[in-house]
Formats: sequence, C-alpha cells, structure tokens
Amino acid sequence: MRKVRVLGSRRGNILRNLVPDYMVEQDRVVRGRLQHFIQAWEESSSDAWVLSVLRHGYMIEFQEVPHSSGVRPSPWLSNSVKQEALSQGIHSLLWKNAILEVSPLKRGRGFNTIIFLVAKPT
Repeated sequence: MRKVRVLGSRRGNILRNLVPDYMVEQDRVVRGRLQHFIQAWEESSSDAWVLSVLRHGYMIEFQEVPHSSGVRPSPWLSNSVKQEALSQGIHSLLWKNAILEVSPLKRGRGFNTIIFLVAKPT
C-alpha cells in the first residue's frame, strides 16, 4: 500500500494507506476504483445507499426490459479516416478498462447503443 493524501474528508486532510499497489502501477484502471476507498467513504458518509453502491456497484433500474434489435452498424464505417479514429477510441477505452467486450454468449441479450464520434474542442 502507498500513502496518499485524502482531500474532502470531514476530518480534514488525512494521510491514509488507501491505494493498493497495483493501482499506483496501473493508472489505467477506471471501473470499480471507488471500491478501493470504501474506508474513507465510511468515515465521511453514513448514507446506507451510497455505501451499498460503492461496495456492490449500481444497477440501472428499468421499468421494463428495453427492446433490443441487436447492434446497428455505425455510420462512420463507410469513412476510413473516421473508422480508424473510432477503432483507436475503442482500443483506448478497452485498455483503460472503461469498457469491456461483450462475450459471444451474451451478445444480443442486453441494451446496445450505436457508437459515434464527437470531435474534441480545440
């Protein structure tokens, strides 16, 4: 474990051993990161719902199962420059563990959305 400064705690700035070594070495870990700080959250919040979400994750509650007709092809696939930008963006998100590839057994079972590109402001 590595000592880090915790900001925003009710008890002020406190040095805690909160960050696992693998997270220091891998800055690319995105999903589930808040679970590693549950001790600090328990000290700053007594809200049972917040602590439950941090421990177990948040599930989106739909009133009914969304209709899924499968994955629609992206309109960018006809443009090779935009297709390459889209491919790089997907690989970057996969590398950061911000997204996961759906296993072949689960494809078509969930809610899928079309992927699109948005240019960054310069």
